[in-house]
Amino acid sequence: SGVARAELFGGLAWSEAELASPELRQPLAQLDRLVERAIALTGDPALGLRWWERAGFGAFGPVGLAVPVARDFRAGIEMI
Repeated sequence: SGVARAELFGGLAWSEAELASPELRQPLAQLDRLVERAIALTGDPALGLRWWERAGFGAFGPVGLAVPVARDFRAGIEMI
């Protein structure tokens, strides 16, 4: 969406290359900062939903499989 990778990953504790490593373990707060930055840079508040849809529900394990079948948001959170 026109955002330079250096701009997206700049100032974070890990690089884009490190994200590709299956051994990478970081606090969820780091991922939150990356997602917030991506939303701010793109101006797209639904960016996370589009990413979820593109990755496929199964990519997120049991959470990805439970949430789409929940009757509403609250039920999805309770399933998790």
